[in-house]
Amino acid sequence: MDSQDSRSNNQQNRSTKSRRRFLALTAMGSATAIAGCSGDGGSGSTQNTGTGNGVSGQNSTPGSSGTTNGSNFDDVSFNFWDSFNVQSRQARTTIERMIGQFEGRTGASVETNWSSYGELSGAKWVNAWDRGQIPTLYTSETADMGKFFINDWVKPVREYEDRLPDGLMENIEWIRPILEDAARGFDNILYELPFGILPRNPIVARTDHLEAAGFNPDSFQVTGYEDLIQKASKLQEDGPGDYGFQIFGSAYDWNDIMQVWAMAEYGKKGRLFNEDWSDVNYTNEAFMDMAKKYTAVYQEHGLSSPKTPQQADEPMVPALNQGTVSMSMPEWLNLPEFLSQAGDKVKDGTIRWYPMWEGDSGQRGMFGMYGIGITRGPDNADQSTIERRQEAAIDFMSKWFSKEFQRKLPHTMGVLPVREDVYDELEIPGAEQNKTVETANTMINSVKYAWEYHPNCSSVRAGIPGNYMSKMLNGSISPQEAMNSMYDEAQTLSHVPYDKSQWKKP
Repeated sequence: MDSQDSRSNNQQNRSTKSRRRFLALTAMGSATAIAGCSGDGGSGSTQNTGTGNGVSGQNSTPGSSGTTNGSNFDDVSFNFWDSFNVQSRQARTTIERMIGQFEGRTGASVETNWSSYGELSGAKWVNAWDRGQIPTLYTSETADMGKFFINDWVKPVREYEDRLPDGLMENIEWIRPILEDAARGFDNILYELPFGILPRNPIVARTDHLEAAGFNPDSFQVTGYEDLIQKASKLQEDGPGDYGFQIFGSAYDWNDIMQVWAMAEYGKKGRLFNEDWSDVNYTNEAFMDMAKKYTAVYQEHGLSSPKTPQQADEPMVPALNQGTVSMSMPEWLNLPEFLSQAGDKVKDGTIRWYPMWEGDSGQRGMFGMYGIGITRGPDNADQSTIERRQEAAIDFMSKWFSKEFQRKLPHTMGVLPVREDVYDELEIPGAEQNKTVETANTMINSVKYAWEYHPNCSSVRAGIPGNYMSKMLNGSISPQEAMNSMYDEAQTLSHVPYDKSQWKKP
């Protein structure tokens, strides 16, 4: 294993860096929501709210402490493109409420494009931006934004961070090394701020199934792949569920488990790209090994359902609720859905969260990042108009990082806060019983890498594998053939290997 990823070095890094600390918990009542996952949720349609995209005046009264609270933006209308709304009705409702409050407080008009992840990660957004249809503000899964960063369409955070709320940058400093590694092909420039994070992916299990199979839920843990197979087999044989451990084959969700295992066991060799982004890692030992082991869960051990080659992670909510599946690894974004469909089981700990195992690298998986960013605006727009829109957008953006908003993120948006100073009052129903806070704490403090911002990250992690993962799992091709084919197809992309000369460096 890479010496940089050894357990001893990881422990040393954790002792010298400011990392997430869960100090206490504020219990709360039931939350009603329906959540999605990182795939292309929603219908793919867009809807607009707001009244326009013009600026009629230039008067503003910026607030104190780096924010613009109290500012008058009744002369401003700006475009906001949101991709996070597909995660849940609760997320959509939360964002709509924030927009309404912002418009009521400032007089601004926000014209919202409700997008899907397919529109963000595919061609629709990038083609629109290339034509000059560029919003002032957007939300994203940051791994999909490299093709926007390379064109210098997004304003680096350093150009406006002094106008953000006091203390914000200090409270996200703990995650900066991870963000910089993900942006290493862009000289570690921070182009957007993550408002929510996901340590991918926790283990979620039915504690009554564990007890039936002879395990103590309070001391239960998975220590590695072989241990997982043994425990999942016993769950399937002796427990009431049909399947001991469900894995995923969908284009977006396979890497929520398989790549997470590669990161745990092999450290940075489990990243999608090599150090300088000159190559894809699909044929290295990390991916070849885990592709075989991942396939074996379904083909050799029979621990996963017949739907596995096409399986996504959202159906794990009803599967765990109904007890057909005893254990799986659905992502955190499903937490509002668990609260909606299986609230009693979540709150009493019948459905419980456990950390992904810590492999030889000393890590427990990897991070997914959900960000919000400010653009430079279309080239043909008046600069004073652009700046005025940006002022209003920064005011709105700041609310996404307020303590009040951040502490509620798990049950309103299905992600964990990025602010370090809100975890002493984090709101997750039944956390003492379902171990969500404890699990998140353990995982966050043992993760060093996130999906990279390579211009073709979305294709490499989802688009290309979508053609091969289901075939690999159903036995049409071998794991080695699947990974070799994925590698070969990645080489045909315009920016793999990454051509840094194409980057319009700010």
